Amino acid sequence: MNLINMKRLVFVAFFACLTLPISVEARSLTSVAVPAIAPGESLTLPQAFELAKQRNLTIQQSRAEIEAARGRLKTSWGGLLPTVDGSLNYILYDHAESSVVNGQSIETRARHDLDAAISANLPLVSAQQWVGVSSSKKSLELSRLNAEQVRQELLFTVASAFYQAISARSTIKVYESQLEAIRHHMEMADFRHRHGVGTRLDVTRYQSEFVATRDSLIQAHYSLENARDTLKTLLCMDTLPLPEEGETLEKFPETSEEETLAGAKEHRFDLKIAKRNLEVAEKQHLANYMQFVPTLGASWQWNYQLSDPAESNSGIERSRWYAGLVLSIPLFDYTTYGDLQQTRAATRSARLAQQETLDNAELEVRQTERNYREAVDRLRMSEEKADISEESLKLAETYYENGTVSSLDVVDARNTHQNNRIDLVLKRLEKQLTKLEFFKAMGKDLQSVVK
Repeated sequence: MNLINMKRLVFVAFFACLTLPISVEARSLTSVAVPAIAPGESLTLPQAFELAKQRNLTIQQSRAEIEAARGRLKTSWGGLLPTVDGSLNYILYDHAESSVVNGQSIETRARHDLDAAISANLPLVSAQQWVGVSSSKKSLELSRLNAEQVRQELLFTVASAFYQAISARSTIKVYESQLEAIRHHMEMADFRHRHGVGTRLDVTRYQSEFVATRDSLIQAHYSLENARDTLKTLLCMDTLPLPEEGETLEKFPETSEEETLAGAKEHRFDLKIAKRNLEVAEKQHLANYMQFVPTLGASWQWNYQLSDPAESNSGIERSRWYAGLVLSIPLFDYTTYGDLQQTRAATRSARLAQQETLDNAELEVRQTERNYREAVDRLRMSEEKADISEESLKLAETYYENGTVSSLDVVDARNTHQNNRIDLVLKRLEKQLTKLEFFKAMGKDLQSVVK
């Protein structure tokens, strides 16, 4: 048998295999089951924001920091308020002392000595304490700003997880609809093959496409579960929530760049925090200078002798009090100069950090605005691609049913349309997230932009 005849024989055998009738049900396409969406409590984005504000552990930690700052402010005020102390003193001597006066022994010191005292001290002039109170007030404001910034960061994280879950659910719907269409064409190809008007190759193409789409569907289910699990942790819920869409975001503002930057400078919490950090550093530096200022304090003390006095002191009153003023003038303390050097450097660092924060904020506003406009343009193009690919798929399916194109054309058209639909879902997610990022960069309260 020559080479040409052998090639013909191989071709005939191959064609016979292609046309061999084999049912679709005869082969198990995949043994991996598609996971079902776990039931859970329906949750809207405003509800998620409210739960995060009430339950999230990071929010609770920031509230504890505010309480700690209030405590530090009370401590600072305590340095300017009177202090009152009570004491009870008891002394036991090894023996009583006495002396002889005019031939008579008189006790001069009793063996037991018990007295009580109450003392009060009031700082009248304490410049360092005054500055310390002012610094503590700034620190309290700083704690509140930090807590608000933490809240906004948390809300953005919650919104991101929420929209990712919504996107995953949309992706699941796309894959499920594609699977139904592929199943229909796979059955049609199998029917044509079993009746001798189609090839086995058409069946295997649809089977391969079915398995690949099913694999993508399973991945989408796991992506949804991951997003729901993230929300569950952020919101401190007992069960997995099930995000429901329906809310819209505030309209994107059409303002000039100067107006946009001015609004961000007014509302951004990181800029307010940088400003407060500089003010606190300046107050601490001033407080170190106040170490050179004299302090003036008043004191008062009352004593009462509880034990019987010695015979020589029997005429002295048991109760007595005294008051006085204390002026303290600092003359030299070398550690003060080290403190000044540290706080001077800290103030300069805080000033540089404020300028850096401002520059970064302006950059973030410009970038997030560009990112949003880019996302809008890309979404429009994605919508156009999805419309065109949908028309191409319909034409390919019609032509295949009429026998004018092969199954490969249908598979290619469906893959293109499926990819475009998934890309459309992702572009919608990107648009929502970039808009949220812009509002966050503007310093807006994210709870107020959800309608």
